[in-house]
Amino acid sequence: MTLLAAAVALVGIVGLLNLLLVLAVVRRLREHGDQLAALHAAGPMTDLDPSVHVGRSLPEFAARTVDGRPIDTAALRGDRWLVGFFSVGCEPCHEQAPEFAARAAAGERVLAIVVGDPAGDDLPALLTGVDNVVVETSPDGTAARFGVGAFPTLLEYAPDGTVVGAAGTVVGLDRRVPV
Repeated sequence: MTLLAAAVALVGIVGLLNLLLVLAVVRRLREHGDQLAALHAAGPMTDLDPSVHVGRSLPEFAARTVDGRPIDTAALRGDRWLVGFFSVGCEPCHEQAPEFAARAAAGERVLAIVVGDPAGDDLPALLTGVDNVVVETSPDGTAARFGVGAFPTLLEYAPDGTVVGAAGTVVGLDRRVPV
């Protein structure tokens, strides 16, 4: 009978420990749920770490704009340029494209590189006013040469071809301290 009582007590203790562990897991899941809700309420996370790009030199590249004009590394040297990388189907890219186009309308020299097949997507239309738009179907092209792995990415180049600003949003570029 003592053996039976010990077995029942052991099962009760194991059950109690199991209950405590389940309650701890549920508490952590609620905390993570609250954190995810806060991130979702803050909007898309489009700011990137500028230290990845700032100080890098302009890579060697050659491409054609949607209207057939060639554009390459030499064309970007000698002037200040804002180069934006956008991806078809990317919601933050669609949100940033009109602000990027407004920079072109304000007289800045800009180059937009759209990655993906734009058929059926309004991203090229959102970039109306940008004279230099390059569309590439593969992310292994120009975007990879520039070291871009996240979309949208905006890189500001000095006349010597060095990145002086990098952000995931136009506002992020405007907030940086000028170099």
